[in-house]
Amino acid sequence: IAAILVFSMVLVVLPAKALTNDVKVYDEDGLKQITRGNVGDGLIVNGTGAVTGALVEVYWDEVHAWDEADHNGLIETDYATTAGVWEVEFDVPETVNGTYGIIAKDTESGDIQSTTFKVDPELMLDPDSGLTGIDVEVDGTGFGEDSRDLDVYFDWADPWWNASKLAGLPLPYTAAQLATAGLSIDERTEAVSINTNEFGTFTAPDRFEVPEGNTTDPVDETGGEWASGNFTVVGIDESGAYGIDIFTVGFYITLDPDEGPPGITVT
Repeated sequence: IAAILVFSMVLVVLPAKALTNDVKVYDEDGLKQITRGNVGDGLIVNGTGAVTGALVEVYWDEVHAWDEADHNGLIETDYATTAGVWEVEFDVPETVNGTYGIIAKDTESGDIQSTTFKVDPELMLDPDSGLTGIDVEVDGTGFGEDSRDLDVYFDWADPWWNASKLAGLPLPYTAAQLATAGLSIDERTEAVSINTNEFGTFTAPDRFEVPEGNTTDPVDETGGEWASGNFTVVGIDESGAYGIDIFTVGFYITLDPDEGPPGITVT
């Protein structure tokens, strides 16, 4: 009888289901499974195997209540369907570059499964097209924490910044070291001493003038090519973390607002 009672007690605490180790991350359209992205990107995260109707908690990097100071913890929840399927949507929180955990917890069974997601630096230009001589705002996310020496280059000298060639170069990069690696820094403009916050985000303190120069066909680190008439704009901090954006040289039109219902006035 004692053995039967013990066995019965064990049966009571065993979960009916367990999360399967298939926590998946998709882009905001749900069309492409991804493993990396940038701050602010919309993500769809889902999985299976949860207890029917159970509350599934999804955490960014650490399992605790959301911590506004560190930007980690509980980020979204969902109730599992009768098939044990759950799905949440959230934006990548403001954070420095690196690899983070996306953790799912079935609060009914206590089961936990996870996957990883890499946050890359991102450089953003406003506007990102126009004529030489105009002013451009440069913003960035996912760079190093509290960086005090982040440089931005409008650089049009081939072969451009290349991750494989930068690998192994001591910091800070010097003109001689870059030249030895085949990375030309001729005819560039530089904005120095840009500071990032504790999450690697910055808005450049000044707007920078698009330089004169002969643009060519830049090649990015993946081997793809952009069209001629573009500047490759690079932001790089003292840790070597860098982001790239493209400025298109040419005539352009801007709309304000650039979306809305019929009948509104557009400048």
